[in-house]
Amino acid sequence: MKKLICVLLVIISIFAFTGCHNNKGIDTNKISVGIIETRGNISKSRILFLDDQLKEIGSLPLDYANVGESFEKALVKDNILYVIPKGLDAKKDEKTVLEIDLKNLETNKHTINQIAMYGITVDDNNIYTANNINGSSYINKCNKKTDKTDTIELKSVYISNLFFADNKLFAFAELINDSNIRTSYIYVY
Repeated sequence: MKKLICVLLVIISIFAFTGCHNNKGIDTNKISVGIIETRGNISKSRILFLDDQLKEIGSLPLDYANVGESFEKALVKDNILYVIPKGLDAKKDEKTVLEIDLKNLETNKHTINQIAMYGITVDDNNIYTANNINGSSYINKCNKKTDKTDTIELKSVYISNLFFADNKLFAFAELINDSNIRTSYIYVY
């Protein structure tokens, strides 16, 4: 009889706690701060969540290296976190954008066939990233539902940042000519 009561208490406790927590055991209503803890030598990172008193309330493990490193800022829009894992230091060949819903901590992976991405921005339907390889910049547009990606190449241009506003994509760029003279531009799409 005591075992049955203990089992019932455990079951009741599980239902009581999961009623206000997600499947990660974190009450997302209490999250005030998220800190991405990442490394370049192993594919293990995490987002550490803190409450308004800066007390740890849980963490979300991510099986990626170099997640949201200092050069590439993460983006939060409409309670969704968008972040780019670069991959291991020796390769930096990850071709992924992570979309993390901060209400339930569900993670969607979007594959974009480009390495060393940065400059992430979004609209309601698409994720935009930039990257530079061999003197050319690439602007990538990935549909959030289908992962269909369109890419444009800009030769001899360095895209430093992307920004989406008023139904337009703004690409901040620098053109370097043969005389090594730099000229700043804003491309608007």
